[in-house]
Amino acid sequence: SVPATVVISKVYGQIQKAISKDSQERLAQANAVASESLSAMPTVRAFAAENAEVERFAAKLFLYRRRQYDCAKYYLGYCTTVLFLPHAVTAVALLYGGKLVHNGELSDKALLSFVLYLQTLNDCFDSMG
Repeated sequence: SVPATVVISKVYGQIQKAISKDSQERLAQANAVASESLSAMPTVRAFAAENAEVERFAAKLFLYRRRQYDCAKYYLGYCTTVLFLPHAVTAVALLYGGKLVHNGELSDKALLSFVLYLQTLNDCFDSMG
Protein backbone atom coordinates (compact mmCIF):
# COMPACT_ATOMS: atom_id res chain seq x y z
CA SER A 1 0.00 0.00 0.00
CA VAL A 2 2.99 2.31 0.42
CA PRO A 3 3.67 2.84 -3.32
CA ALA A 4 -0.01 3.53 -3.96
CA THR A 5 -0.12 5.98 -1.06
CA VAL A 6 2.93 7.79 -2.39
CA VAL A 7 1.40 8.11 -5.88
CA ILE A 8 -1.94 9.26 -4.47
CA SER A 9 -0.19 11.81 -2.26
CA LYS A 10 1.82 13.14 -5.19
CA VAL A 11 -1.29 13.59 -7.36
CA TYR A 12 -3.22 15.15 -4.48
CA GLY A 13 -0.35 17.54 -3.80
CA GLN A 14 -0.44 18.81 -7.38
CA ILE A 15 -4.21 19.24 -7.31
CA GLN A 16 -4.09 20.93 -3.91
CA LYS A 17 -1.40 23.34 -5.08
CA ALA A 18 -3.50 24.45 -8.06
CA ILE A 19 -6.67 24.80 -6.00
CA SER A 20 -4.84 26.70 -3.28
CA LYS A 21 -3.36 29.16 -5.76
CA ASP A 22 -6.75 29.76 -7.38
CA SER A 23 -8.37 30.11 -3.97
CA GLN A 24 -5.85 32.75 -2.90
CA GLU A 25 -6.44 34.67 -6.13
CA ARG A 26 -10.20 34.65 -5.57
CA LEU A 27 -9.80 35.83 -1.99
CA ALA A 28 -7.49 38.61 -3.19
CA GLN A 29 -10.16 39.69 -5.68
CA ALA A 30 -12.75 39.82 -2.90
CA ASN A 31 -10.38 41.83 -0.73
CA ALA A 32 -9.73 44.21 -3.62
CA VAL A 33 -13.47 44.85 -3.96
CA ALA A 34 -13.77 45.47 -0.21
CA SER A 35 -10.75 47.75 -0.15
CA GLU A 36 -11.99 49.72 -3.15
CA SER A 37 -15.42 50.15 -1.59
CA LEU A 38 -14.09 51.20 1.79
CA SER A 39 -11.61 53.68 0.35
CA ALA A 40 -14.33 55.31 -1.73
CA MET A 41 -17.01 55.24 0.95
CA PRO A 42 -18.11 58.88 0.51
CA THR A 43 -18.60 58.30 -3.22
CA VAL A 44 -20.45 55.05 -2.62
CA ARG A 45 -22.76 56.77 -0.16
CA ALA A 46 -23.26 59.76 -2.46
CA PHE A 47 -24.62 57.49 -5.18
CA ALA A 48 -26.46 55.23 -2.68
CA ALA A 49 -24.55 52.25 -4.05
CA GLU A 50 -24.05 50.38 -0.79
CA ASN A 51 -26.18 47.44 -1.91
CA ALA A 52 -24.38 47.20 -5.23
CA GLU A 53 -21.02 47.10 -3.48
CA VAL A 54 -22.27 44.47 -1.05
CA GLU A 55 -23.45 42.36 -3.98
CA ARG A 56 -20.10 42.72 -5.76
CA PHE A 57 -18.28 41.64 -2.60
CA ALA A 58 -20.72 38.77 -1.97
CA ALA A 59 -20.25 37.51 -5.53
CA LYS A 60 -16.46 37.43 -5.10
CA LEU A 61 -16.78 35.70 -1.73
CA PHE A 62 -19.14 33.14 -3.26
CA LEU A 63 -16.49 32.20 -5.84
CA TYR A 64 -13.92 31.88 -3.07
CA ARG A 65 -16.24 29.74 -0.95
CA ARG A 66 -17.02 27.47 -3.90
CA ARG A 67 -13.30 26.93 -4.46
CA GLN A 68 -12.88 26.12 -0.75
CA TYR A 69 -15.65 23.50 -1.07
CA ASP A 70 -13.73 21.95 -3.96
CA CYS A 71 -10.64 21.87 -1.79
CA ALA A 72 -12.57 20.16 1.00
CA LYS A 73 -13.97 17.54 -1.40
CA TYR A 74 -10.52 16.64 -2.70
CA TYR A 75 -9.17 16.48 0.85
CA LEU A 76 -12.02 14.19 1.90
CA GLY A 77 -11.30 11.84 -0.99
CA TYR A 78 -7.59 11.88 -0.29
CA CYS A 79 -7.94 11.19 3.44
CA THR A 80 -10.51 8.48 2.91
CA THR A 81 -8.32 6.69 0.37
CA VAL A 82 -5.07 7.01 2.30
CA LEU A 83 -6.63 5.86 5.57
CA PHE A 84 -8.59 3.01 3.97
CA LEU A 85 -5.79 1.58 1.82
CA PRO A 86 -3.64 0.01 4.60
CA HIS A 87 -6.69 -1.62 6.13
CA ALA A 88 -7.75 -2.99 2.75
CA VAL A 89 -4.28 -4.50 2.27
CA THR A 90 -4.50 -6.10 5.72
CA ALA A 91 -7.92 -7.54 4.89
CA VAL A 92 -6.66 -8.98 1.60
CA ALA A 93 -3.64 -10.46 3.39
CA LEU A 94 -5.93 -12.07 5.97
CA LEU A 95 -8.26 -13.47 3.32
CA TYR A 96 -5.49 -14.87 1.16
CA GLY A 97 -3.51 -16.08 4.17
CA GLY A 98 -6.59 -17.76 5.57
CA LYS A 99 -7.05 -19.56 2.29
CA LEU A 100 -3.42 -20.73 2.37
CA VAL A 101 -3.78 -21.90 5.97
CA HIS A 102 -7.00 -23.72 5.10
CA ASN A 103 -5.27 -25.49 2.20
CA GLY A 104 -2.29 -26.40 4.41
CA GLU A 105 0.18 -24.34 2.36
CA LEU A 106 0.98 -21.99 5.26
CA SER A 107 1.09 -22.46 9.01
CA ASP A 108 -1.23 -20.48 11.22
CA LYS A 109 1.76 -19.18 13.22
CA ALA A 110 3.35 -17.78 10.06
CA LEU A 111 0.12 -16.03 9.10
CA LEU A 112 -0.24 -14.55 12.56
CA SER A 113 3.36 -13.33 12.49
CA PHE A 114 2.87 -11.75 9.09
CA VAL A 115 -0.37 -10.02 10.09
CA LEU A 116 1.23 -8.64 13.27
CA TYR A 117 4.22 -7.42 11.23
CA LEU A 118 1.88 -5.81 8.69
CA GLN A 119 -0.12 -4.14 11.47
CA THR A 120 3.08 -2.76 13.04
CA LEU A 121 4.17 -1.45 9.65
CA ASN A 122 0.77 0.20 9.09
CA ASP A 123 0.93 1.82 12.53
CA CYS A 124 4.37 3.27 11.72
CA PHE A 125 3.13 4.74 8.45
CA ASP A 126 0.02 6.12 10.18
CA SER A 127 2.18 7.90 12.74
CA MET A 128 4.33 9.40 9.95
CA GLY A 129 1.26 10.71 8.13
